[in-house]
Amino acid sequence: MLLGPTLLFVAGFGFDTEPVSPSELQRLINAFNASLAHAADFGGPTHPRPAGIRFTASPTFSGSGAGLTVDARF
Repeated sequence: MLLGPTLLFVAGFGFDTEPVSPSELQRLINAFNASLAHAADFGGPTHPRPAGIRFTASPTFSGSGAGLTVDARF
C-alpha cells in the first residue's frame, strides 16, 4: 500500500517541470508579444469578434405553475 505513493514520489524527481530553458521561454514571450503588436497595427486581433449577444426569453407553463426560460448566447 505504501509502494504506490512512494514510487510516484520518487518518479516525480525524474521529470523536468520546465519544458524549455529560461532563455528559450523569454524568446517565445517576445515573439508572441511581437505578433500581438503586429496584429494591432493591422486593425486588431487575428480572431474575429463575435457578432453580438443573442438573447431569447420564453414563457414556460406546466401543470404545477409557470416560469420563464432565458437563453443567452455570446
